[in-house]
Amino acid sequence: MNLIKYKKEMAAIIVAATVSYCTLNYRVIRPNALAILKDGKTIGYIRSTADYQAAKEDLINYIQNEYKTYDLTDKFQLKKVKVPEDIILNKTEAEKILLQSSDVQVEAAVMLIDGKEIAIVENEKEGNKIIQGVSKYYTENSGLNDIREIKVLSQITYNKTMHPLSEIMGNNLVIKDIIKGNNKDNIIKISFSGIKTNTVKINPSTRTIWTNDYVVGTVVTKQNGKAGLNEVDKLINMENGAVKSSKAAETRVINKSIDKVVAVGTKNPILAGIAFLSKPSRGGISSYFGYRWGKLHKGLDIGAGIGTPIYAAADGTVESASWDSGGYGNLVKISHGSGIETLYGHTSRMAVKAGQKVKRGQLIAYVGSTGHSTGPHVHFEVRLNGTAVNPLKYLK
Repeated sequence: MNLIKYKKEMAAIIVAATVSYCTLNYRVIRPNALAILKDGKTIGYIRSTADYQAAKEDLINYIQNEYKTYDLTDKFQLKKVKVPEDIILNKTEAEKILLQSSDVQVEAAVMLIDGKEIAIVENEKEGNKIIQGVSKYYTENSGLNDIREIKVLSQITYNKTMHPLSEIMGNNLVIKDIIKGNNKDNIIKISFSGIKTNTVKINPSTRTIWTNDYVVGTVVTKQNGKAGLNEVDKLINMENGAVKSSKAAETRVINKSIDKVVAVGTKNPILAGIAFLSKPSRGGISSYFGYRWGKLHKGLDIGAGIGTPIYAAADGTVESASWDSGGYGNLVKISHGSGIETLYGHTSRMAVKAGQKVKRGQLIAYVGSTGHSTGPHVHFEVRLNGTAVNPLKYLK
């Protein structure tokens, strides 16, 4: 009796365990999605038949609204599956997958540029939008304002044919492909013009006033100059991203430049008896202007050691800096205008060249003893219209 009871209890336990196992196993492997199959291959997963039908209905509505001619021959299959939740598509994602995998044939347009096939687009209207997009890219990146006269120099044509919906390219993708191709092969030529505005600095001019208020060699700034500022518009003609031509269109003065005004002295200081020269070198005067040994000594001898710097006595232009065979040795001659010249003789080395502009106090040579010289010194001479005058009268 006990054995029979034991067997019944064990049978009940086995049945209960089997039911629990089957229930648990069903829960683990129970389908939670539908696989969308095309030609036996899975292209995606969707939650339910209702979601699939809604996505397909939206796709059909899109095709019917966008294309006048089409052929709906697609056949997708559904299969119950168990997949991770994160790979199940929503309705929008399912529509995209269906569109990409569709064999629906629609009437589309093959875009040709100068006879070369570029892309398959929805229609001519969308093709024109693509050309406008390419034009917009070049004009917006040209740096020009007031864009005008946009012209497509290439010939654009379209051939209507039936194509799988999945082969039709989006406008933005075609625009990018054309621009990328243009960098290599110049697929399309688009010309346009526009205005580029630059700010230009206008340097001041120098206006010179010649006046007898100052001695020759004196330059006085009466008014400092100030740079001005103009805005200059240029009309730029471009083809794609390259400048083909440019010309000035308009100039506007923002800040007017102010001329620098300088007064240049014309008074002859020698005739006026004005001291205007600086001593050309340090050292004492070893010999003065006048007759010695029965001959006129035409300048001042300033004794100094060899290599002592010699400076220009006033502003002027170097007439010559070379060897003088008449006894001066290495000689620098400077013109100061109005027939006034200064000479620096017997130098060991010269630091200027003929034609060079020099300022008062500028290094021009070094003391030496070249030519007819009894020792190191600089022979300093002043001439008016070629005639030597006493330099001592005109040294400050």
